[in-house]
Amino acid sequence: MEPNNPNNQYNQQQYNPYNQPPPFGMPLASIPNATAILILGICSIVFCGLGPILGTIAIILSKQARIEFESKPNAYDPGSMSNVRTGRICGIIGLIVGSLFWVFWICYMLFFVWVFGEAVSQIRMN
Repeated sequence: MEPNNPNNQYNQQQYNPYNQPPPFGMPLASIPNATAILILGICSIVFCGLGPILGTIAIILSKQARIEFESKPNAYDPGSMSNVRTGRICGIIGLIVGSLFWVFWICYMLFFVWVFGEAVSQIRMN
């Protein structure tokens, strides 16, 4: 077999003009960044202070991965698309929980400053 022959089974992953699935027995490729999306989504929930940042990154990467999968559905493993979906859902949850976390802490600090300011003004009056 010639090394540059497009029918060569070893070159099937590099040269696939008709978007056909690889020959039987060859593993399908994983979607790029599928594992990273899943890890970012989970970390956005676990580390809720960083949730808005990590969740946003996971959502953006999942959009790009979904576009890549839809352009060549036969070239990628459907299991890796499951990782992308799970990472996206976790990223959305982390974004919401992290945003609520920051809103809570900002309100808490504003309340603390208001109460402390009232106490200081009461001490000055006496």
